Parts: sequence; structure tokens; C-alpha cells
Amino acid sequence: MQNDQHGSSFVNKPVSERLGLIGALAAVTSWGANSVILKFLTGQMSVTLLNASRILIASLVFMIIFAFLRRGKGLPKLEARDWFAIALAGFIGTSVYQLLFANGIKLANASLTALISSTNPIWVGILGAFLGLGFTRWQFIGVPVTMIGVAILSYSSIVGANVQILGVVLLIASNMCWSVYTVMSRGLMQKINPLEFTCLSFALGGLPFVVYSLPAWSEFGAVPSNALFWVVISALLAQVIGFMGWFMGTQALGAARVSIFLNITPLVGVALAATFLGERITLEKVLAGLIILFGVWVANKH
Repeated sequence: MQNDQHGSSFVNKPVSERLGLIGALAAVTSWGANSVILKFLTGQMSVTLLNASRILIASLVFMIIFAFLRRGKGLPKLEARDWFAIALAGFIGTSVYQLLFANGIKLANASLTALISSTNPIWVGILGAFLGLGFTRWQFIGVPVTMIGVAILSYSSIVGANVQILGVVLLIASNMCWSVYTVMSRGLMQKINPLEFTCLSFALGGLPFVVYSLPAWSEFGAVPSNALFWVVISALLAQVIGFMGWFMGTQALGAARVSIFLNITPLVGVALAATFLGERITLEKVLAGLIILFGVWVANKH
């Protein structure tokens, strides 16, 4: 009887857990696909305009969601320092992250981007350890293993390809920004509903970049119509659906368990990059990908 419970099928799981699994899968799949979409879009428009338009679209959607959640309640009752912390976390996780990520993928390729993105849990663990949030023995093993995979991947992706070292550095830096956002959000989500925090942090954090990018909007008329379509898809897919799915998964499964789903992101990105962008899947990439996935898996063990 015990074995039957352990091996229960997806259908037999509680509704909340099923929704969490679906949300987590939707998030990591959308993020993997987004690396391919962004690679296409960075060749169609400036990185500044691309980021600004995606942030603006997603912020408007999040504000609609926030207004629906808070209907009849007004704004959350928070201290001034909490509002500042939410805005700062959002600025790091939205404006700075998106700027580094988009510039990084322009100088790298979609496969490399998706694989490096899978190291996010590692950076969260490292930052958490420095802040006294704990660092397990499995993370001590997983971190160096993952770094070896990133080194192999970076070398194999740069040699014989139009990839610059700066692109790799920017992608890793964007992951660090996401880690800072993740760690900062832990305390703030104890003072405000996590979904409301996501909406507010994204909109407030993205506003400075939208203002900064105002001169770039003069280029909007030269952007091909098919590119505009994919800008909307990217904003809704990676930022709205991705963030919402991650929220559902974290709420139902817990941050530690749902982080394992990030292992799926590079698989989606590499497969789609090979299919739609013609990027070659070399033996080195396969080996590096397996090492990275193994390292992330080990780091998430308990």
C-alpha cells in the first residue's frame, strides 16, 4: 500500500499539487523557449527597445492582475522601507537582469543561454550561504560540478562560433541578479502576498528602465511587424506566464522542490535552438549540459 502511495500517478495527486506541477513546467518551458525568441529579436531591434517594450507589456498585465487581487482593499499596508525594498528587488530582478540577459544572448547563442540559465539555483545557494541562510553539503558538491560544466560549455560554444566571452560574463551576471532578487523576495513575501509581490516588484522595478529607454522608442516604427508579434509573445510567455507559473509551483511544492524543474529549461532551449535557429548540438555541448544538470540536481538534494 505504501509503494502505491509513493508511486501515485499525476491524476491521483491533490489538485493544488497538480496545479503546482503544471505551473512549474509552464514556467521552465516558457523560459527555455524565450531564449530562442530573444535570439531572433535581438537581430530585429535594439536591446534597449526590446527590453523596454517587453517590460512595459508585462508590467501592464501585472498591474491588471494586481488590481483584480486588491479590488476593494486598496494598497497593501506596508512601511516606507518595505516599499523601497520591493522596488529595489524588482529593479535588480527586472531592469538590471533583463538588460544583462538580452545583451548576453546577443553576444552568445540560445543554447548557451539556456544552459547557463540552469545554474540559477547554484547562485541562490551561494548568496544564501553568505547571508547565513544555510549551505548544504550537497551544494558544496554541486557548485563546483556545475561550474566545470559551465566552463566546458563556454569553451565549446565560443570556439568555432560567433560567441564572445563578454556574452558569457553578462549571462552569468544576469543569473546573479536573479539570485539577489530571489533571496531578497524571501523576507518580503512574509509581509505581502507572493503573487502581489511579484506584480508590484516587476512593475516598480521595471519603471526606471522604461523611463531610461524613452529615446529608443523613436526606433519603434522601423521594427518589422512580425518582430512586434514576437515581442508580445516573449513578454507574455517568459515574464507573465513564467512568473505566474513559478509562483504557482513555489506555493504548492516549495522553493527547494520546484527549483529542480529548472533542469528542464536548457533541454527546451537547446532543442528549440537546434530546430529553429540551426545551432549545432555538439558532443561537448551534450557533455557540458549533462554535467550542469547533474550538478544542479546534486545541489538540490537534501
